[in-house]
Amino acid sequence: SSNEPAAEVPYACVSILAVASVIMAYIDIFRKVLPGRRVSHRGAHEATSWQRRRYEAAFPASPYRATNSRTGNTDACCICLQAHCDGEMVRRLPCGHKFHARCIDMW
Repeated sequence: SSNEPAAEVPYACVSILAVASVIMAYIDIFRKVLPGRRVSHRGAHEATSWQRRRYEAAFPASPYRATNSRTGNTDACCICLQAHCDGEMVRRLPCGHKFHARCIDMW
């Protein structure tokens, strides 16, 4: 009967070690799966360099050209609400909206 409590101790240690190793495995997986999700002290909206290059390749900036010069310029940036002028760098999104490159790059 004195052997029974001694036999329970290894099972308790094994259980604790198993739970600790599972927790450590989840922490390791979390670090590998979400490395770019960490927020820097500079701000949450700051993109990493590869994200910036991918964004600029998908939505290149180009000089704005008014489509109808007789009616005047009616296009405006939805962020700053200022009208686009000929020659300003704009980005056109897939939805068709045009934004000043300096305005949309912050988002």
